[in-house]
Amino acid sequence: MPHRLHPSLSRIFQQASPEDTIVFIDESYVAPGEEFSDSFYALVATAIKFKHLADTRDYLKEVAQSSYWHTTESMQTSEGQERVEAMLNLCHGFGDSHSVACLRPLQQDHDVEHARQDCLEKLITTITEQDFSLNGIIFEERYSQSDNDKDRNTLKRLRRLNVLPQGIPAAWVSPADETCLWIPDLVAYMYRRTLTHGGQSTVWFNKYLAEHCQILTVLPKRKPAQAPREN
Repeated sequence: MPHRLHPSLSRIFQQASPEDTIVFIDESYVAPGEEFSDSFYALVATAIKFKHLADTRDYLKEVAQSSYWHTTESMQTSEGQERVEAMLNLCHGFGDSHSVACLRPLQQDHDVEHARQDCLEKLITTITEQDFSLNGIIFEERYSQSDNDKDRNTLKRLRRLNVLPQGIPAAWVSPADETCLWIPDLVAYMYRRTLTHGGQSTVWFNKYLAEHCQILTVLPKRKPAQAPREN
């Protein structure tokens, strides 16, 4: 039985032309207080031409030897690590561009959600300035609809500011619905490991991904100063 396309994806793909760019977005972070001293939030956007999506999905599944992929799980075994490197080599061959918006370190009063929205604003602002063929934004769905709505609110604000054109649609779906979300998952994982572990992870990132990645430094938005209290 053929896989049924998610309705939100159908809406994006039905209006796309072969040369249009679709971006796929996933995250990685270390929150303050975790075992690593350098906390950060990173949001990755992988840009793929619409005409290449079908072949990209086929190649990814072929290398994974599965219709399921999660980089963190694959890295737990030696066989899985071999597939991770094969995936990295595949992505290197694709030559797709990856934008990594990273805010570091996170402050205790600047939570992960605010960091995500700051990084999302940086990503969208940069991509729309660089790629006038952007015609779809696909996020890995979050834990709840209310979390997805926080992203929607950021996109609405960027549309009001004319940073994001009104006609560009967005969707929040599972990697089970869109195989191309495997790529930003892979890139986000490898970038995270360069900050937390180094070693082999940094070697792989530099070998397979670095030339295709632009790292965007994100600064937290300054909160307005409180007015002094009257006595």
